[in-house]
Amino acid sequence: MREDYIDILISHQNCYAQNDVKNLFSKDDYLNWFHNYNIKSSESYIKHAVSNLVQSNLTTGISVSCGTVEKVQYYNSGYTGSKKYPVSSKTLIDLASVTKILTCIAFFIINEQMGIKLNMSLDYYTKKFKNLRDINIIELMNFSKLFKTEKRIDKANDYEEALSLLHNITYININSPIYSDMGAMILGILFETIVQTPLSIFIKTEIFDKLHMNLSGFQCVDNCSEHCMDYSNEYRFKNQKLLKIENSIGLIHDPKVRILSEKCPFVGHAGIFSTAEDISILSQHLLRGDIISIESLNKIGSFEFQAPSTGSQRFGLLCYTKNPTKHLSEVPHQLSGNAFAISGYTGCSLLLDPLNKLFIFIGGNRLNNRISKTDLDINFFPDNALYYNGQKYIVSQNFVFEKDKLQEDLLLSLLCR
Repeated sequence: MREDYIDILISHQNCYAQNDVKNLFSKDDYLNWFHNYNIKSSESYIKHAVSNLVQSNLTTGISVSCGTVEKVQYYNSGYTGSKKYPVSSKTLIDLASVTKILTCIAFFIINEQMGIKLNMSLDYYTKKFKNLRDINIIELMNFSKLFKTEKRIDKANDYEEALSLLHNITYININSPIYSDMGAMILGILFETIVQTPLSIFIKTEIFDKLHMNLSGFQCVDNCSEHCMDYSNEYRFKNQKLLKIENSIGLIHDPKVRILSEKCPFVGHAGIFSTAEDISILSQHLLRGDIISIESLNKIGSFEFQAPSTGSQRFGLLCYTKNPTKHLSEVPHQLSGNAFAISGYTGCSLLLDPLNKLFIFIGGNRLNNRISKTDLDINFFPDNALYYNGQKYIVSQNFVFEKDKLQEDLLLSLLCR
């Protein structure tokens, strides 16, 4: 591997980065890592790694896309769910929290095209959020406030009650940012107030339609079960009890989205179905600066808008950024200082590096016929299984760690291009 190329990677690593996340990966680290290139970046090795993740039983199937502005590679393995339909790059995946990136992009579009300022207080744009008048849009994006409603949104009786709960939401200042859906939910409502168009409609017309992301939308079409990940028969284990969650095929998994979609598909923290092919289209256009400017893209994961953090997580704008502790970092240390990532509860993730011009999308299904969440220590399940009333259940909480191993193999193949 040419040393001048490694010097470029180190330079990118230190761009847009806070001091404590600079120089995390040295020249020797890169040389040692790249030493595995011939083995770990081969097509057969990657295919085997993708297949192994499915064989671990942490996901029913997986659809992967990764690439640069010039080229995309697709890898698929396993099934969509119980009915054993093969996964493909056209399989519809509930993006869950990966939707947040689309919400962020939409606000940068109106910032660039309509002059909507992200540092203006909400009071400038609307009087509906009476307790948030001194909050600005950036603070809704960087997880720097702790928001609270009188009642959980997913326990609201109907759309009107859910909307009222959000309009009356309160907040407190916190010393270190905490991940939450609430800021993005508020943004979903605020967007329509500012633009006079629901965020979901704006995303469809300004992103999906313009980029020809023809399969992306807000619920699967009728009779699409063979083309859509099946998230049914999900379980959660708490207080020594097993709770079954019924998720209908084709409907958004997040109950908050379903309640808020009574009048129009709601998008904010979640709410979008897409495919590995469509996410590749989106990622390539982002990396080229076709949707928002490169200047705006560089801001999403940069230190410019990050809230000071003393905790285990670092955030950009509706995304994770690099943490100095490797096992706590959602973004690999090898990447640029403003690379960012976001993961979804259903088993998907998107990693994007604006400076090295690469992306990785992993779309799994860790919910179907699996325990997705438990209050027990995940180390309690060395074989990823829990036995309850004589029956074996797969526990999928370790999916994220196995996904990260696959991501590093994919990253090696991309950076050694």
